[in-house]
Amino acid sequence: MSGKENFASITNWKRAGQPDWEGYTRRFLEAIVGVLNEGAGADGATAENRLRQQVEYINRCCTWSVRSR
Repeated sequence: MSGKENFASITNWKRAGQPDWEGYTRRFLEAIVGVLNEGAGADGATAENRLRQQVEYINRCCTWSVRSR
């Protein structure tokens, strides 16, 4: 199960009307760790590539010179 699916399952206790706070905490932490693990490859290349893409997008689309046009 991917981290995103784990994260979605965190709210299942609320829909079921069963306040399981200990279970919620465990599922929340597992989901966060899963999402973080998905985002980084063994060498962190995936996360680095995503960050580079974000910087390139900002530099290409969100600088003051571009916004002023």
